[in-house]
Amino acid sequence: MTSSETRILFVLPALADPPSRGYEVRAANLADGLRKRFAVELMTADGRPPGQYARHRKVEGLGRAIISVSRNWPLQAALFDGPKIADRALEAAAAWSPQVAIVVTERLPYTTIALSRRFPVILDVVDSMALHMSQRASRASPLIRWLWKLEAHRFERLAARLADEVSAVVAASTTARDQYPRAIVIPNATSLRKRERPAPQYDLIFTGNLWYWPNVEAVRIICDVIVPLVRERLPEARVLIAGREPTAAVRNLCRKASVVLMANVPDLGELLASSQIAIAPIEWTPGANLKILDALAVGTPVLTFGAAASQLPDLTPGLIACKDAEEMARIATAILLGERRPIPPGVVSTWSDRSDSLAAIIDDIRERNSAVRTQAPS
Repeated sequence: MTSSETRILFVLPALADPPSRGYEVRAANLADGLRKRFAVELMTADGRPPGQYARHRKVEGLGRAIISVSRNWPLQAALFDGPKIADRALEAAAAWSPQVAIVVTERLPYTTIALSRRFPVILDVVDSMALHMSQRASRASPLIRWLWKLEAHRFERLAARLADEVSAVVAASTTARDQYPRAIVIPNATSLRKRERPAPQYDLIFTGNLWYWPNVEAVRIICDVIVPLVRERLPEARVLIAGREPTAAVRNLCRKASVVLMANVPDLGELLASSQIAIAPIEWTPGANLKILDALAVGTPVLTFGAAASQLPDLTPGLIACKDAEEMARIATAILLGERRPIPPGVVSTWSDRSDSLAAIIDDIRERNSAVRTQAPS
């Protein structure tokens, strides 16, 4: 079978059109890169059209939650997966008969195990869910902290089972290796390119999914701390927050701070290119942050916190790590007033590069399986 005849199937918890969540963006771009060599399809585990999972999971989710608890598996898995969903995923996959299936995130344990009994499976954990749940626990109120800690523990237990079931594990960062020591790191990248930069429309910009808790917290820091400090010297500073599905809290914060809010913008690249500085006061991120990579790719310098900067190569051109919001505001103000010149952003890795790394893993799995078939007694 030639590479062009090799079928690769991505299976995701959810898939919006266009992709919005980080794991959706990652999977869609990796899939596009693989299409240079393979036939590639993407599907949700339950086979439903994008956007419909939220409605049916409310009806079926209670039963799946009971099953997950009985197995000591994470409740998160019940949001997107379950035995019936795994059966549907297996039926859909069998109809297409892929040579390799790529399951995206740890949120699909039933589906991952079911598919691995029939096909070689690569598990792209993207980010460690155990680490994510631990971070939620550290920021939660005492009333629900125990639940996040329990979820973290369950994902830790689940990781060992999943690692034994699949042919390979990949991740976006080395942070996943606490749970998956043999994970192959394929870092995040960007699909954007440097473009002609129009006259600046905004001085500061922040982008991201505006329902995701680290981004909601970042908006709070921007509106409550950074914007007031910048406007002490630049009263007319133009600040933009753009992203998908802003929460009511985000809308209220932007309104009170007189910050422009744009929801569900189709081309964030254009807005990034027309902004002088991208700010990303992210206090926690388990891997290279997409918003930072996208801004650097179009030539916009980025100010971020050390937690996010540490996920990128040292001395990344165009990236300035700030110790806190006050320092970020001071540096941003100095740049906007011409008192400081940022280093121009350099070349940022593309998803095409990352897809080549994934293709090499696929080739290795196919070669190993071929060798096993050749050695098998007739």
